[in-house]
Amino acid sequence: MRQSTYTTAVQADVISTGELSQLTQQVLRMAALQTATQNPLDTFQALDSRRRTDQDRNTQLALVEFALKHCAGGNTLV
Repeated sequence: MRQSTYTTAVQADVISTGELSQLTQQVLRMAALQTATQNPLDTFQALDSRRRTDQDRNTQLALVEFALKHCAGGNTLV
């Protein structure tokens, strides 16, 4: 799948369903961040820290999708 196609699919998922994509859920599991809904700020910070060290594109997408989900719902991460 081309990157732009994948990105569109991720955006459509979180926007249309309000749920995180399978990829983001997998990134959260692999980073041992299954408690994302209980503490979104800590999860966001942990994903950001991980993104800075591993430079994995999936982590970057998960970080953006996670932030979008919480901000679109009227929540803040600060």
